[in-house]
Amino acid sequence: MIVLAIDTSTPRGSLALVDCGNPAACRVLAEEDFTSARSHNALIFAPLGRLLASATHHGGVDRVVVGTGPGSYTGIRIGIAAAHGIATAMAVPWAGWNSLAAMDDSPRFHVLGDARRGGFFHAVVEN
Repeated sequence: MIVLAIDTSTPRGSLALVDCGNPAACRVLAEEDFTSARSHNALIFAPLGRLLASATHHGGVDRVVVGTGPGSYTGIRIGIAAAHGIATAMAVPWAGWNSLAAMDDSPRFHVLGDARRGGFFHAVVEN
């Protein structure tokens, strides 16, 4: 099963093509990232196109997963719109996933993040 993963919740947009044929040992086939404070919508298409072209060599995309934050409201909307559009065009399922859950595969870890306007957030991610 080939999964296209998209996260645009932070200034660093991340995209990956992951082979999860063996869920216990998923492996990254290709990845792309880009940095933009406010224009993910302009920068996401070139790396996304490269990943989709790469996916054809692996039998195509079977699922799309998109990060749902926490993070930039506009960035998250851009990622969701891209995931929805690709999944609809390819007739594959898609789902949102908390962006913090993708940060580490430890059973329990802490995350501190910039909440903007002089604030921060703390989260404990378990299982």
